[in-house]
Amino acid sequence: MNQATVTSVLEYLSNWFGERDFTPELGRWLYALLACLEKPLLPEAHSLIRQLARRCSEVRLLVDSKDDERVPALNLLICLVSSFRDANLPLKVIPQPFNGNSNKWHSFQLFDRV
Repeated sequence: MNQATVTSVLEYLSNWFGERDFTPELGRWLYALLACLEKPLLPEAHSLIRQLARRCSEVRLLVDSKDDERVPALNLLICLVSSFRDANLPLKVIPQPFNGNSNKWHSFQLFDRV
């Protein structure tokens, strides 16, 4: 797929996600489209993926249980979007635990330098 087509499908699915709940199938489509994006991003794609990250954050905040299977998928999409902010800047992603007694990961801390 060329970048214009990837951007068009991403726009369609982002609009879909804005009106509906997050599902594993939608997550797989979004992940695949993000993997197809090439740097430097088209301006439309840059705007779309920022909106996508905001929507993922909104949905993640509304999740009742931190054990919900959607949380890791939403976190992954947010991290992928952040990796596009600068094509030459490597990111170090560090998972953050819920609390000291848990081995579940719920958020990520991003650093500009590896």
